[in-house]
Amino acid sequence: MEIFGGDCMDKTILKGFIGTYTNTDSRGIYNFEFDCENKVFKTHALAYEIEKPSYLAIDKENNILYSVSKDKDLGGVTSWKNLLFQNKRKPIS
Repeated sequence: MEIFGGDCMDKTILKGFIGTYTNTDSRGIYNFEFDCENKVFKTHALAYEIEKPSYLAIDKENNILYSVSKDKDLGGVTSWKNLLFQNKRKPIS
């Protein structure tokens, strides 16, 4: 899981991503919002469809989301321009 800079100490809503293995119904990386006041997840949706994303990281400027992924015996890193919360998605590698 990767959360945009900060924690519940200085925000009321946290936004982030969760990578999921895609062996069953899951399809990749999902976004979420967490309501710190009520301690509930407000939304979640498929953000990026990708095979078996595991480790996620966002750069310091919150511009690029990195994901480690695996396809059979091969693995690699995928990066995404992080425009998700502006309703835009753009893979960059």
